Amino acid sequence: MDLSGAAFSDVDAAGKAADFIAYLDLASSSFRPVKRLALSLLRLEPSQFALDLGCGCGDDLREMANLVAPSGLAIGMDKSASLIEEARRRHAMAGIPLRFEEGDAAHLPWSDGFFHACYADRVLQHLNDPDRVLRELHRVLKPRGRMVVVERDWEMVRLDTKDATTTNTILQRARTAIVNGWIGQHLPEKLRSAGFTAIEIYPHRIDIETFVRANALLDLQTVLDHAVAECLVQRRSAESWIADLLDRDRAGKFCASISLLAAVGTKTS
Repeated sequence: MDLSGAAFSDVDAAGKAADFIAYLDLASSSFRPVKRLALSLLRLEPSQFALDLGCGCGDDLREMANLVAPSGLAIGMDKSASLIEEARRRHAMAGIPLRFEEGDAAHLPWSDGFFHACYADRVLQHLNDPDRVLRELHRVLKPRGRMVVVERDWEMVRLDTKDATTTNTILQRARTAIVNGWIGQHLPEKLRSAGFTAIEIYPHRIDIETFVRANALLDLQTVLDHAVAECLVQRRSAESWIADLLDRDRAGKFCASISLLAAVGTKTS
């Protein structure tokens, strides 16, 4: 299953929900330090209402619900009916105040000032109009409400290889295939344009020490195949490149990293 590029823009159309769910579980465990930071930045308290936009399988929402319990409410929204179904299956019997809804991020169904806090983890990179979505999130926040966004900085992916030229080509191909592959670097201006103030950025690097995990998180083999098919990389160079990565992995010398940015902004009025 090809999860590179724009695949996450329409999970249900791909017809392979199990592959997306497996990826989300791997990413959740790999990016755990960033998630802990991002959820703490929401500053949730009991009795508050919170939104997780692009909630996926709902694991983050469960943590949010625990923080607003017993009298608050955590709502998760996702475009994918398949992911909402999985989220309900996982968390329906949790006994905490949470709810999952299928919906469109650009047209949120809640009234102005409904939520105390909103959260979106690696969602904006997959949206056609992230600016509109940020304006919608600003609208549904209460005054002094907090917006926390997490995005990858695709420009800051590091992969140690002996062939820097091919590596740069592969990573560039990965970045440009994402709908908004550069959005991580533009979070401050995007939040500011949507009306948020007091913006703070928290960068975090995730180190990866095995080819298997890097391949799963970065779709290295799939992106390489696309690059060869599009004549961006010669097949001989591609074979040598992947062999180098596998040799490093076997020798215990594989080294890669992914950079993520957690951004927080406040609605002042």
